[in-house]
Amino acid sequence: MSQTAAIVKRLRSTAGRSTSAGGLFLARVYAQIVQFAFFLVVARFIGVADFGTFSLLFAFALGLSLFAEGGWREYLICHDEDALVRRSYGLAIMISLAIFLLITSAAVIFWVASPHARLAPTMVALALWVPFRSFATLDAGRLTKAGQIHQISVASIVSETAGCLAGLGALWAGQGILALGVSKLALEATALLCLMHGQERVKCEWRRQPHDRAMIEFAGQILVGRFASFLSGNSSVFVIGFGLNPIAVGFYRAATRVAGAAAEALREPARVIFWSTMKKADGADRRELRMRSAENSAWYLFCVAAPVFVLMAELSEPLILMLLGEKWAPAAPIISILAIAYLIGFVTTLSEPVFSLDNQPKRARELAISAAIMSVVATILAVPFGLHAVAWAQLAASVLVAAVTLWSLRVHGDFASTRFLKRLAAPAAGLTAMIGALWLLERHGAVHALPHIFKILALGSAGVAIYAIVTGAFILNIFRRRAVHAR
Repeated sequence: MSQTAAIVKRLRSTAGRSTSAGGLFLARVYAQIVQFAFFLVVARFIGVADFGTFSLLFAFALGLSLFAEGGWREYLICHDEDALVRRSYGLAIMISLAIFLLITSAAVIFWVASPHARLAPTMVALALWVPFRSFATLDAGRLTKAGQIHQISVASIVSETAGCLAGLGALWAGQGILALGVSKLALEATALLCLMHGQERVKCEWRRQPHDRAMIEFAGQILVGRFASFLSGNSSVFVIGFGLNPIAVGFYRAATRVAGAAAEALREPARVIFWSTMKKADGADRRELRMRSAENSAWYLFCVAAPVFVLMAELSEPLILMLLGEKWAPAAPIISILAIAYLIGFVTTLSEPVFSLDNQPKRARELAISAAIMSVVATILAVPFGLHAVAWAQLAASVLVAAVTLWSLRVHGDFASTRFLKRLAAPAAGLTAMIGALWLLERHGAVHALPHIFKILALGSAGVAIYAIVTGAFILNIFRRRAVHAR
């Protein structure tokens, strides 16, 4: 009876985690759909150059906001003491207010002494966005530690809706580029209100504490890793903006927005799944269980992500023509290249939870710094040859970073990298069959005659079906062989 009760309890726990992870995944998918729909409207209203200009401004604000977020969310997940929680909030608030004053001061300078004075209100909106984002991140960390993933999902859905409506209202009022800043601000303010609901308020600790040094070292190591990841993803924006022009930034950001939609929908749920499943591993073999859990989670997520990215790479041209029109057609080849880069780089999501829970956050920081250096160097070397060269450079950097990450996980984290790569044979077989089938179908004249939306639906449905059949058959064959050997 006790064994039955334990099994039932375990099944309920697994079902609860799966439901929470599924809800968070659906929330991220919804968020990407809303953001993408808003992007489609914005791209037609403000044009390529203004979109590129806002991309540069937001990249600067996002980079600064990382200093306010630090690694406080992860610190809250890993520590339970009330004094440490209070001090985390106090430090985050002080840093975020300092960044707010910094961006506001820059906005005043733009307003008074710059020919681009029209950008000042947008900068103020982004300055306000920073503290809201910092507070929301902290509350999300508390909810993650408490296992209340459902509330995070609801907050994501509600806040994305509010941000989109606020931005559309500002566009309708003729605010132009300011509408993007208003949208970001409304999103984070709504998210904070939703995450605060039902939570006990934390009394911040403002005075210096003896444990400040240890806290800052822990959070700082994650911050360095996050900032390095930020540079990996945004160095191209800065380099293209200063090396070429805002129009080139607009095309590149449009490509990253389309190709990155799937990546963003998967990355945050993947991070939460890795943290939550590995955190629950306990017992004498805790380290081994964590590595096994990380391997299984990474394999499942790769099986889901692979067909999405490959289809996006295959269908980039009809996709961009359907969504944005001929004006944005130069972004199509960039989408194809970046989609594969995002798929290969997906494995890097493992490093932060694996090394942080293994008390080696320094390893994650080193990997993130290496990735940032590779990305920045590749972009700088490629930008004189144009946008396509930058995209190819990002793909090459992703391959190198993924290889280094798997090596480091194997050497320093006892992660079975070789076994993980062997397990990718099943989705690789499915992808090969899918690509071959799409190549044959695209050569058929009837497919070329279809409108873009029907062409995407027809080829996409066929590709997913073939991938599922071949991958499933490959996995079943593996299980059959194991059963035979077990006999």
